[in-house]
Amino acid sequence: MNSKTNISVDKIDPNIDGHGLKSTEDDARDEEAGDDWDATDDSEERQRFLRPTSDDEEYAADADAAKAFHARIVAKIFHQRPRWNFFGCLLSIMLAVGVAAIYIIGHTKLNSHHPQVSETPLTSLITDDFMNVTSDVQYLMDFAIIGHAKTATTFIKHWLYEHPQVLIYNQEIHHLLDATRGPAKMVKSMYELGPYDANKRRGYKAPNDIRRPPALSAFRKYWPDTRLVVGLRHPVKWFESYYNFNVRQSQKRRNFTDGEAVMLPAEQMVGRKLPDRVQFHHHLAMLGKTNVTDPKEQALLNGAGSDMQSPNTRKAFAMPYPPAYMRNQVFLYEVSQPFVKENGLARRFAHDFKEFLQLDKPLRPVDNESTLRKIFLKLVGKKKKEERPNFHYAIDICDDKFVELRRELLQVGKEASQWISQFLLNQPSVHVSSPQHFRDLLSTWSIDPCETTTFAHRRAEEQAWECF
Repeated sequence: MNSKTNISVDKIDPNIDGHGLKSTEDDARDEEAGDDWDATDDSEERQRFLRPTSDDEEYAADADAAKAFHARIVAKIFHQRPRWNFFGCLLSIMLAVGVAAIYIIGHTKLNSHHPQVSETPLTSLITDDFMNVTSDVQYLMDFAIIGHAKTATTFIKHWLYEHPQVLIYNQEIHHLLDATRGPAKMVKSMYELGPYDANKRRGYKAPNDIRRPPALSAFRKYWPDTRLVVGLRHPVKWFESYYNFNVRQSQKRRNFTDGEAVMLPAEQMVGRKLPDRVQFHHHLAMLGKTNVTDPKEQALLNGAGSDMQSPNTRKAFAMPYPPAYMRNQVFLYEVSQPFVKENGLARRFAHDFKEFLQLDKPLRPVDNESTLRKIFLKLVGKKKKEERPNFHYAIDICDDKFVELRRELLQVGKEASQWISQFLLNQPSVHVSSPQHFRDLLSTWSIDPCETTTFAHRRAEEQAWECF
């Protein structure tokens, strides 16, 4: 078909009439100009284009012709008649305004908890002697990894460190252990983390802060909107990791006598000698999220009703200050959650954690082995396990001599898991990923892993988690 008679969106002949069809006079000129249609061609397609404009109603009844008719009308609106260009421009402007509005709304939502503040001098925030915080410093700290030691907090820190929207120190910051000058020192450290950017989330890691009243008091007073991240772990597995880590580090931090580390043998660490660090529910109760004066809570917090020992065998729980509600949002995770590939749980965890931290860009799921291997090598290097300092002091928690220790740890786990499930998880400011999966993991804390896990699997797990 000749281009002069074929109506296209790209080029519209100015001789087209009001119905998108050429007049018979135009067809005659086309014939004289050498139209490649034969004059005797009476095909249906040619007859459509030669049909008089007075047959508009019949023409519209033809479905295929109607489609062509509509296409020509659209083409004329945007390309043919100048008076219609106004509407095309108007549509373009409306589209641009809509896109801009969507961006502004999304940007405002992302940064709604961040005031648009200009960078202020440090001297206007704290006194020179670090004795006082003199201004609102909430904007300097968006999140904090405050617990617990040996629950993959180092992994979480490295994971966040790789994110383009996160500013976090590569080392632990322990300023808040000092109740007097600690808050001002923390302000200085967070200030020096980098220029303020409302699109970035600022934080630090100190996995013992959840156990320190001065740190929790500082959050209530200076950083009530900082989001707190707290890791948990099966108490038996936690103890083995905790003990072996301290033994391996003893060459750097402890004295030796006749080749023996100055550390109490693990089998003797029962009763009142059991590390307070494993009492996860005690530390979480200090956040003030629940009514710790409730008799039912007290029974679990103090070990009353234990089927193994009297309540006075272990250290009793006591709030270091009157219970006070902390409005900080809290994200709890069990140490295995970021790595469970089944049913997409690892990817769900990455999404939920990203939402909790109010990040715009997603966190890379760590069910990807290359991602996990990259972070693991950063943490432990390429040395074989037996080449690391004091490896021969490490214990195997499943040895028979630790039966009594495991029994006590399981009792602690039972009480902690019940308190967390019954009293803490129903608080609106406490968040977890995949709640049912999280509860299922807590329910295993009263089960001895040495009796339910194969030796090979447990050894592989220990190797994977020993650095966390």
